[in-house]
Amino acid sequence: MTKPFADTEIAAVAAPQALVFPDEEFRSRPPLAGAPRPFHLPPVAAFTLASGIEVYLVEQHVLPLVSLDLNFDGGAAVDPPGKEGLASVCMAMLTEGTEQLDKLAYAERLADTASSIGGYAGDDSVGLTLSSLAVHLDATFAQLVDTLCAPGFRRSDFDRMIQRRIEGVRQARSSQWPARRGHSGCPRSTRSR
Repeated sequence: MTKPFADTEIAAVAAPQALVFPDEEFRSRPPLAGAPRPFHLPPVAAFTLASGIEVYLVEQHVLPLVSLDLNFDGGAAVDPPGKEGLASVCMAMLTEGTEQLDKLAYAERLADTASSIGGYAGDDSVGLTLSSLAVHLDATFAQLVDTLCAPGFRRSDFDRMIQRRIEGVRQARSSQWPARRGHSGCPRSTRSR
């Protein structure tokens, strides 16, 4: 059987400790900057597909990864009055599943290949992102196409997402840290009120 702490022992442990900083000479001034290192951006190959889609291709073959960002004009700037956040909700709903795959099957298929597909909405654009190992690109790209062309848009997914966003707003409003209130990941509008 362990002996419970006496109140004085708890108070001694919980008391703030004095901060002690050594007086070494190097601490009296910030470190000097090192010599500039060369920085070279990889070349960007810009071209247009027959469908009119503009492509900006950056190739780096250090890792066997493929990343893609399919970007469209849109975003919060074109949300209809009274429906602020519509673009954000729509883009988030795209990755909740497809007509053939519910949310869990969709996520499992991506996890099986260590891939990801995401949707986003900014102030003036919306888009889908893809990240995949090169060996799994065909399967992941097919899922991206299905995500864009045959989204599930299930009511249960929509209700869950809206509830999650409402809870996020509530949590942000009740936070004791005002600095965190600036961005809660919730829908917003660029229009002034």
